[in-house]
Amino acid sequence: MRAVEWWIGVHITGDFVCVDLPITRQMDSVSCGVFAVNSIQHLVFPQEGLLLTHEVITECYRWFLGALSRHNELVSFFVLFCVLPLMRTPSDHPVMDKSQTPMRVYSPSKLCL
Repeated sequence: MRAVEWWIGVHITGDFVCVDLPITRQMDSVSCGVFAVNSIQHLVFPQEGLLLTHEVITECYRWFLGALSRHNELVSFFVLFCVLPLMRTPSDHPVMDKSQTPMRVYSPSKLCL
């Protein structure tokens, strides 16, 4: 703990105080991350409350769905701004028929690798 206090003292100005955090008792060997984050969340936002032991699986699902949602946002952005503009003819486009003219979407080249 002294090493952590030293590191924080070197990198952060102001007072640093060690306090015990309330945390729900972990009943398995895999949910420590969820309980650790929840303990810090409860310290910062006390109205959030601590997780109950039986709520940890639901919280894991919530984290997973949040990550999946963010992934889908990034993939949708990539397809809209990076893949579709590269399609040259209507036949390259999975939805357009050959009589339609493809819409060109331009974006900064930094966005598309």
